[in-house]
Amino acid sequence: MGKKWTEIIIEAFQNLGGDAKYSDLYDEIERITGKDRKVKDFTPPVRGAIETHSSDSKAFTGTPGSDKDLFVSLSGIGKGHWGIRKDKDYKYSEVNLTASLEEFEEGKQVLKQHLKRERNSRLIKEAKNQFIDKHGSLHCEACDFNFKDKYNVEDVEFIEAHHLKPVSELKEGEKTKIEDIVMLCPNCHRMIHRYRPWISEKRDIKKILK
Repeated sequence: MGKKWTEIIIEAFQNLGGDAKYSDLYDEIERITGKDRKVKDFTPPVRGAIETHSSDSKAFTGTPGSDKDLFVSLSGIGKGHWGIRKDKDYKYSEVNLTASLEEFEEGKQVLKQHLKRERNSRLIKEAKNQFIDKHGSLHCEACDFNFKDKYNVEDVEFIEAHHLKPVSELKEGEKTKIEDIVMLCPNCHRMIHRYRPWISEKRDIKKILK
């Protein structure tokens, strides 16, 4: 039996850091499934699956907070920015705070209806904190775009975190170092996911600008 749309959507969100705009979500679903939405449009069932599994949507018929309440609208209904609720049983595992913060275990297989890959939210948080400590603020490592400088908002620190090795390819027990995480603006992040073979070296990250 093939995966349900909700499972595919959750996997795509996890690969993209937990949330995404529809356009980026569709791109990641194409990568995961090999389906070309220009050949057979899968966008309506994806939107339908998200809205019927979110208490933020009028299409939701379940109980808020229940197992059916999987997704959350992050920018308001109609904005197309969704994420997975962090309080579900597929949430990112906590890191042992006594362990070294230089390496984080990811890719653990979780048996639900299908095997999924867990992702470590503390890894992303720590990677961003270390980046800020080193550079003063968050900026794109491909194009140098800085949201804080561009929009002149002091309390804004925004960037997307990209895995040099896709989470879906991690073996159980395999660890990811902070050095394996790259900070990218949404535009560069979207485009780098289109590169084949996958860019696995940080020094090659700027090739998307060529």
